[in-house]
Amino acid sequence: MSSARSANQRRVSNSNEKPDPKKGGAMTTVLAITDGLLATAGLLILIRLLRGPTIHDRLVALDTFVTIVISGMLVESARRGESANIIVLIVVALVGFLSTLSAVRLMPDEELP
Repeated sequence: MSSARSANQRRVSNSNEKPDPKKGGAMTTVLAITDGLLATAGLLILIRLLRGPTIHDRLVALDTFVTIVISGMLVESARRGESANIIVLIVVALVGFLSTLSAVRLMPDEELP
């Protein structure tokens, strides 16, 4: 009876362990590729943010950059096996979206070429 109880306790204690990223595996590879793609996208968006010919291009680039940063934080959260920051990141994404909408609404119209 006591051996069955100790086996159940071991099973419960093992289920609370966080994944070890040093062990490798397919998910670690996917997360590394995702980090690389997000870093590349972030660099390209920063170029658009700096060069963008109009203020509209810069505003869209800034909104996209915020989205990329939030995505990177979600990938890191998945790597660590934590879910505490997801609600905060969703709120930040909604605030970014609403600020973009309000900035577009207040922006003066530019003549199209």
